[in-house]
Amino acid sequence: MDERFDRMNSEMNKRFDRMNSEMNERFDQMNERFDRMNEGFDQMYQRTTTMIRWTVGTLALFGMILTILMAIAQFT
Repeated sequence: MDERFDRMNSEMNKRFDRMNSEMNERFDQMNERFDRMNEGFDQMYQRTTTMIRWTVGTLALFGMILTILMAIAQFT
């Protein structure tokens, strides 16, 4: 009777070990996908930040030019 339970226990342990290794492989694949997605989000963030900086800089430049032109027009 003990042999039978030992054998069943051994089979169950093998199944659980196999399932555990399969789950770990799937988790590794998911982590790789998430890493690739994070890289894409990082690139998108950098591009958006650069675009916003250029936009703010351009608006500031136009504002400065407009202010200078208005000052020149007021004193002439």
